Amino acid sequence: MWGKAPPHGGGIIYNGDASPAFAGSTEDAISFYRTSNGAHHEVFKYMYNSDNVTFNGNISASGSLLVSGSTGLRNVTGQYGSVQTTGNGVSNYEGYSIDGRYVFMSADNNQCGIYNDIDNQWVTLFEKTAVSGGRYRVWTNGTQVLQLMRTNGSRYASYDGDSNWDFYSDRRLKEDIAKEDNLLDRIMSLDVVNYNFIGEEKKKHKEIGFIAQNIERHFPSLVSETEDDRYDFDVKSVGYSTFGVIAVGGIKELKKEKDTEIAELRSENETLKSRMETLTSEMAVLKARLANSTTQEDRIAKLEELVGKIGQGQ
Repeated sequence: MWGKAPPHGGGIIYNGDASPAFAGSTEDAISFYRTSNGAHHEVFKYMYNSDNVTFNGNISASGSLLVSGSTGLRNVTGQYGSVQTTGNGVSNYEGYSIDGRYVFMSADNNQCGIYNDIDNQWVTLFEKTAVSGGRYRVWTNGTQVLQLMRTNGSRYASYDGDSNWDFYSDRRLKEDIAKEDNLLDRIMSLDVVNYNFIGEEKKKHKEIGFIAQNIERHFPSLVSETEDDRYDFDVKSVGYSTFGVIAVGGIKELKKEKDTEIAELRSENETLKSRMETLTSEMAVLKARLANSTTQEDRIAKLEELVGKIGQGQ
């Protein structure tokens, strides 16, 4: 034992021979202890047959706490968080591993995510600068099932528990507003097709939709291109939700066309109705004149006169 005075200090002791120096010790161990007011308090110990160390209090470190080579934990250098990793692993990734199964990790200032260390597959990944505005991706069993990107400005979509996503559409946020026209003709140029995706398991029923290249010719703003590590080309995607808006415009154009056609038919019907009323009136006059005719020749002459008028559309 050593220290500044007998009531205080500390030391090292071997607890063995079934006579432990500290309560709770049941096996032979080497103990490091402190003494306060004559009472001994075990700080840490290690068993005589093991390299494992057991601490009974907190461990503080002004530098890094290394567990393997240069990897371990250190004090936080950012504004948030309570612990920080140090040292790089495979491909410069470092992070927190859950028993070698899943890892929350990052390799640089651009990305961070959750990785499946069992099957060597990403689960989620945020990429700050991978594409313009950044993106967030989600995988299921190695297959990407969701990708979220911010492509322009500060707009975003929200979901509030109903059956649809909500998007910014405030008039005060828009400029260069112009009416979209000729929608019906462009809609009629689109082919609705059914299909299977190459390399995917065939479903009972084929999917129904559009071909992006066909959409692009008529509605280029509805087609975007996305990088996909599985292909050597940028994959074209279609904004299917906008077709509801396009359908509204197409229905309005169709109604306008039909309203014009109906108005023209009504006008023609009124003209025919007027002509029929005129002919009916003339037929009544003819009958009266025929009734007053005294000879057959007069009746024939009157009839020829009326037929001539009908033929001339009078």
